[in-house]
Amino acid sequence: MLEIDLQTLFMQHTFVAAVICLALIVYLIPRRQTPSSRELILLLAAVAVWSFCYGMELRVSGLTAKLTWVRREYLGAAWVGLLFFRFAMVLSGRTAWISGLRGGSLIVVPVLIVIGVYTNDHHHLIWSHTWIETDSAFEIECRHKDGQSSK
Repeated sequence: MLEIDLQTLFMQHTFVAAVICLALIVYLIPRRQTPSSRELILLLAAVAVWSFCYGMELRVSGLTAKLTWVRREYLGAAWVGLLFFRFAMVLSGRTAWISGLRGGSLIVVPVLIVIGVYTNDHHHLIWSHTWIETDSAFEIECRHKDGQSSK
């Protein structure tokens, strides 16, 4: 019977997702004059960063190395919601929702999240306790804001 290493399999899938996003970006670059293409390129770039960094988090061992990649994940993950919203608004022709002061104010939350992640050691607002969970199918790094165990 073939034994499957779930951690390696999952890690490879995240890398494949990042490569697919990058391939789509390369495909869309010549079409970047279209507003929806520009928004989709940004969204795919954020997903690619998130996917690649998550794969690296699964690949490395040790809490410090995993936390380094978790922080990098947020450089993409924090922006996905906003970029998807922008893409949907441009695609549906509602660009007034993302222009001017309203559109500019939308970046506040992702920026604060990224700043919070990189300065977490000083305030513990994002997570206060980290550990590596070894009882699951694969080794994962766990974070809790309240410091409680996930069990």
